[in-house]
Amino acid sequence: MKKPIVLVVDDEPDIAELIVKSIATMGLQCVVASRFEDALPLTGDSNVVVAIADIFVPGMGGIEGISRIKRLNGACRVIAVSGGFRRMNSADALRAAAIVGADAVLPKPFRPKELCALVTEVLDTAKSQETA
Repeated sequence: MKKPIVLVVDDEPDIAELIVKSIATMGLQCVVASRFEDALPLTGDSNVVVAIADIFVPGMGGIEGISRIKRLNGACRVIAVSGGFRRMNSADALRAAAIVGADAVLPKPFRPKELCALVTEVLDTAKSQETA
């Protein structure tokens, strides 16, 4: 069986790299896309267990992107991240992401330890729901 995959959707290379390095410490592999249009075809892989998605990326918005990820792969857990954009603060953006199906939210900036703890939490929740 292949390793579980974490899909990272973020257009900021430094943030994407931070996420990948953090997730690697957990023994998980990542695939990175800077746009939801590039990420969505990857969600059909049953090994994609978590998507860490920035809400504000070029192209399709994160709210639509998160909604589509959940439709394409209902087993995939989504963690929405955001630092806000223009007039929308991160709290409002993350609230909208939760409404469309994000399993967890994390405001930017965040520490690698916080991210890893949240990934562990959503994976543990997924496992407990599978066995229930």
